[in-house]
Amino acid sequence: RYWEKERWKPNKYETVGMLAGGVGITPMLQIIREVITNPYDRTKIKLLFINKTEDDILLRDELDRLALEYPKNLEVNYLLTRPGEGWTGPSGSITADRIRPFLPSPNTKTKIYVCGPHGFYHTLCGIGNTSITYWTKCRSPQQPSLGTFDSLMNERCMLADMGYGLNQVCVF
Repeated sequence: RYWEKERWKPNKYETVGMLAGGVGITPMLQIIREVITNPYDRTKIKLLFINKTEDDILLRDELDRLALEYPKNLEVNYLLTRPGEGWTGPSGSITADRIRPFLPSPNTKTKIYVCGPHGFYHTLCGIGNTSITYWTKCRSPQQPSLGTFDSLMNERCMLADMGYGLNQVCVF
């Protein structure tokens, strides 16, 4: 339904942290809708949507509406790397200290989903463009034996340094 590596299962995780950059919000929104429209799914989602400017925030009205409508399941925050003068929310480069307050603690009932541009993966997961291309090929149903993302994620990356295990991070 969403991606080959992992299908959504209600209540599998207590809390899901989502790090979306730019158009990476699209698959996150699919998961958000799946959770909030299932009355039996008690999963809490903490979304941090990272963009350059306020004008770059895609689907902001819908995300804000869903967060207001489903406060028990959804928390939405925005981080801008190049904020305008009127921006009062979090801003600056992506650092562990800057994103930590918006993510769940790294315990066994936590999952982190990451989706965004190539540089986003490099910053958060310690993998470069070559690895992203390789992993994309790995996902192909015609080439299932090429490997998995877990073998590409650098153990010394920002998310790992924050305490998240490789099996807790899913990139798509």
